[in-house]
Amino acid sequence: MEKNRVGRTRVPFEISGSQETFTRSITPTQFLINLTKYVMDEDRKNWRTLSNIESDKELQPKRADISKHEGLFSRIGVAVIRLPITTSSEIVMNLARSIHGSIRPLDCFARMSENGYWILYQGDEVGCRRALERVEENFLLRYEDEKLRRHIHNSLKVRLIMRNPNESRNEWIERVDRAYYM
Repeated sequence: MEKNRVGRTRVPFEISGSQETFTRSITPTQFLINLTKYVMDEDRKNWRTLSNIESDKELQPKRADISKHEGLFSRIGVAVIRLPITTSSEIVMNLARSIHGSIRPLDCFARMSENGYWILYQGDEVGCRRALERVEENFLLRYEDEKLRRHIHNSLKVRLIMRNPNESRNEWIERVDRAYYM
């Protein structure tokens, strides 16, 4: 590990091909490509659902029509997890392992900065929250010392940002980005 100007140990964050080398997660670029595919797939499913419901098949569904049938639409969400800037490389790696071991094959995650991850989930909000709770639980179980476990839990910043029906990919990413850095 190398020390940066302020004296804290720097956790490696290097991208090689399609992976972040330290945690073996996909790159931020690949994550955003996957997110775009998920959004396009969701929009396609939503359009088919709305077309089947409404007898009058317009080229562009009205916002009122979408909100009227909102419960029928597939959902996707991004969980953002940010560790404190002083986090050790061991904790960064343990969180990556916990995410790897807790997400389904159709979900994905990336290390988006030196001390944080974004996880892309498919499902409704309840299902996404449960999946995120599993990640947190698996992560905290890696530490036997109760005091350390509590400290890590209290310093972890976790948020889930669900995509709203008819929200553009860029609007959603902007909300996710704001949530990550707040």
